[in-house]
Amino acid sequence: MFDLEPTVRALGCQATIYSSHSFGLPRDDGGQKLGGRVVLAGDREWTPDDHRFVMAAANNLLGDRADTQAMSIAQAMGAFVRRSPNAVTKRVVIDGGVLSIDKLIEHGRSLVPVRSAANPTSREARTRTRAEMELALEGIPNDETTDYNKWMLTAGAVYSALGEDGLPQFMVWSARNAKHDPDRSEAKYLNDVAGIEYDADDLTWKARWCAEDIAHTFHPAGTRVLPGFEESQVTPEMREAAERANQALGAGIPMKRAPKMLDRAKLVAQFGSEDAALTWAVAFMRTCWSDQVYRSFLSAYAVPAQAMEAGEGRAAQLREKEIAAGRVIVEAAGNIHENIERVCGAVLDLVSKGELGLFQQGGSVVVHVRKGHRGRGAKAVAITEPAALRTILSKHVVVKSITKDRSVTTRCTREREHYLSSTPGC
Repeated sequence: MFDLEPTVRALGCQATIYSSHSFGLPRDDGGQKLGGRVVLAGDREWTPDDHRFVMAAANNLLGDRADTQAMSIAQAMGAFVRRSPNAVTKRVVIDGGVLSIDKLIEHGRSLVPVRSAANPTSREARTRTRAEMELALEGIPNDETTDYNKWMLTAGAVYSALGEDGLPQFMVWSARNAKHDPDRSEAKYLNDVAGIEYDADDLTWKARWCAEDIAHTFHPAGTRVLPGFEESQVTPEMREAAERANQALGAGIPMKRAPKMLDRAKLVAQFGSEDAALTWAVAFMRTCWSDQVYRSFLSAYAVPAQAMEAGEGRAAQLREKEIAAGRVIVEAAGNIHENIERVCGAVLDLVSKGELGLFQQGGSVVVHVRKGHRGRGAKAVAITEPAALRTILSKHVVVKSITKDRSVTTRCTREREHYLSSTPGC
């Protein structure tokens, strides 16, 4: 902890560094526990909604050394910092100014993933989609360096986004480790991780580091500027000007976390190839982060056009998959009525597999099998109106039509207006 003293002093603000309750105790590896707390002075209070941004920025200032579990609003640090009067302790008090909370929040917004939930303050809110969580897990290593604590934190993050429905995604990630026990892993996920204060945003942030490190390993920052991203290029003069402005404001916000060089052999073992690793990095940044962050990512690294195209293509496929929401996609050119046979074929296939409870009763009546309350029992309901049939089918089938300019349109009931209004050429 006290190795951070030069970094804290460089911020120029009032600060205190003090040892934790376990300071000086022996570690399992034979060393000593040397953790503690850092207190930084700010110019105002902040709201619970802004807490994650402030803490993300503060963690970044300190070189990403903070325990993310200790950054929760629910944590109250400092109550127990000494075991007894004779326990080993240490404290450093630093004089100075104060940090700008506004600047910290602004900086934190560039670090914390964009929430997609309607209620961003509720832990029960589904902050990330299934596709986003699958992408994040794909990029986070699960090898011999993954200890029990990291494993449990990852499980908690998946649960915070997907609940019990996220078990298949977590099990796929867990199975990449030789120590994976299917029965134990499932029991732990379903029974022990719901209350872990390490959520999907933390996991997505960690995956972003992985994506940046991959791009830095294969294609470190160069002078090449991608077409359309010229305005994102940061010159040395701009960096110096920004640093002078930070010092004048006393904001204490340096450049973002420096990327690391990774072991290429481990990346190949994890992704299958170097190209696959870079494709994942681009797809993840495009899918899980804002357009501004994605543009900055592309301008910071010399990502080849082929890798960028492959990554963006995969991101587009994932977005289409989310819109389809598990329904059968029927690819059809031209008018939907001209392809009614394809739609009927998809419906019949679902019926034959038992995935759609739809059948004919008598000579002309179409009947839908509707499950009872909480899945108990079932009853056959006659469909007498075409609108009712269309509603049932829209839950199971999506028709993707290709327009003349080759742009893709997905037609369905629930997302139709939003998707059509946001898809170029539709």
